[in-house]
Amino acid sequence: MKHRILTALLCLVLACMSCIGLWSCNPATTPDSGSDPTSTNDPNEQPTEEPRPLETMTVENLKKAKLVYAKSDFGKGGMVYQEIEKLQAAIKNAYGVELVISNDDVKVGTAMDQYKEFEYEILVGNTTRAASSEVLNNLKLNDHGYVLTHKKLVIKGGCDAAVAKSLGQFITNIVKPKKGGDTLFFSNEWDRERHLFYAAQDATLNGFHISNYAVVYPEKGNQYEKELAQRLVDHLTELAGYHIPCYSDATEAGEYEILLGKTNRSFAITTTSGAAVETAGRQIAIVGSNAYQYGLAQSYFADLVSAAAAAEQTAITLPAVTPVSEQKAFSMMSYNVYGFEVYKQRVNNICRLVTKYLPDIVAFQEPAMDMMKLMDMGDYYGAFYGTPRHTAAVQPQQTGKVTINGVQVSVSGANSVSPIFYAKDRYEFIEGATKWMTSTPDTFSKLSGSNHYRIYTYAVLRDKITGVEFVVVNHHLDTNDNVQVPTLRYAFKFFQENYTDLPVILLGDFNAREDSETIYSVVKSQAGYKSLYDMAPNKGSAAANIDWIFAMDCCVSGIYYNWCRETYPDKGGAYSNKYDGQKPSDHAAVYAEMEFSIKSAHTHSWAKAAAGVYWKGEKS
Repeated sequence: MKHRILTALLCLVLACMSCIGLWSCNPATTPDSGSDPTSTNDPNEQPTEEPRPLETMTVENLKKAKLVYAKSDFGKGGMVYQEIEKLQAAIKNAYGVELVISNDDVKVGTAMDQYKEFEYEILVGNTTRAASSEVLNNLKLNDHGYVLTHKKLVIKGGCDAAVAKSLGQFITNIVKPKKGGDTLFFSNEWDRERHLFYAAQDATLNGFHISNYAVVYPEKGNQYEKELAQRLVDHLTELAGYHIPCYSDATEAGEYEILLGKTNRSFAITTTSGAAVETAGRQIAIVGSNAYQYGLAQSYFADLVSAAAAAEQTAITLPAVTPVSEQKAFSMMSYNVYGFEVYKQRVNNICRLVTKYLPDIVAFQEPAMDMMKLMDMGDYYGAFYGTPRHTAAVQPQQTGKVTINGVQVSVSGANSVSPIFYAKDRYEFIEGATKWMTSTPDTFSKLSGSNHYRIYTYAVLRDKITGVEFVVVNHHLDTNDNVQVPTLRYAFKFFQENYTDLPVILLGDFNAREDSETIYSVVKSQAGYKSLYDMAPNKGSAAANIDWIFAMDCCVSGIYYNWCRETYPDKGGAYSNKYDGQKPSDHAAVYAEMEFSIKSAHTHSWAKAAAGVYWKGEKS
């Protein structure tokens, strides 16, 4: 997130606060260490609340059972459903029993087995069956387990990924080895409940346990405030494990609330400008005078909890008002969102990932026109879309046209743009354009040998905090590596003629790896760029393979780099079989934090990088 330097300082401050207690080091809640999950010596195994009578499900019982999943939670073809199908196949392979898979719908009086409750069932997730609500009810985010109760085998987890993991472990530990031999399928002596350790599971906010709190956003507010609220919920849930509620202020006020935005709660806000975190008793307010300030305050609060967890401090004490200062550092993201499979759930997950990092500037590659309509982030971002690339015709997902920046184009993903989004409360848009990467850059054109019409979009922005003007260039190079170098040289020729006096940051999908001529020889050696992965002292991951953010180290200092490979549930989408539990796109986003450090009057020569190319009509 944005304030990693701030987080480090907070860690040091919190570590020095003698009034704050240390985290509990209960060996029963240590992280999953990979030990035998069926062993009675496993420190993560949790005993049931009280001994229960021996209960078994025999293979003969299994023949009269069916596999039931929670319809409200899991869709066909999704991540969990695929594991259910694996369980079905494993049971057939081990015992010769082919179970029917159905959801938890029950229709009274029906003769169809699909809609009847069986005496013996394997229940996956929080089904509507009574047995599902009787056991495994204290699971936090990644906790999971399986329990036999009242002739029902219940398999649950704190999230979709945890349910899928529990299914996989049940197959590995119980079904495949035929743990009960040829006659016994399962005994409740093998019940398993795994509780993991979460860094902030014991945290308190001004003396009140973190699990008491809910995050509240204004019902009459904007979409951005709701997205920020969900961002905070995701962050706190990941740190503490507890599923933090999130609701609008149209809901009756709770006793413990974190208020984000201008809610209708009676808690008086004292800050009228800038960003701040304010408290009064059991209420916490995240305050900002504009969308960018709200983001700063929310990031500060999230980082405060992270810092406490990192310093192994449980008690977080917040003063009545904590002003949050603006940061000179800024963040950027490059994200190929694959615009050929467009539906709301996947686009929502793309926006969820972007909001998690909340970069100041985002360069998207390959969004379809209809995708851009779904990616409504206008409460926070301004956008320069540029001109669609008009690639060769492909089968469109839907018919019709849409007008963007005065250009009417097909909604098909083939006619994608390379837009640049920027935090509109921080940056002023000065100018920008889209260029084709040929000798006729202002005309729809394609270099011989290119598989697609290729463009780059650039935007000149002014940072309102630092006053620095700079250029952001969003590239999407061709998949034919034989044409990447000449097309890129046309771009460098344009900047040689127009922008030698401004810092130019390159980012995008280069379809080229570190050791390629495109990256190693042209971008790095001849154009004089360094990747933010190489520049940043702090890294959250390995480097991405073909997606890049480049800057000149004469004017930019790197702070942090991350290849964002988060996965999200995708329930009910047309392509859920492909995306459920996977990345929202066929690329993972690249995120970096940096700061301008212009050492002298900036000038740059593009001569080597632009060598050998000419505009149409020029002498060669």
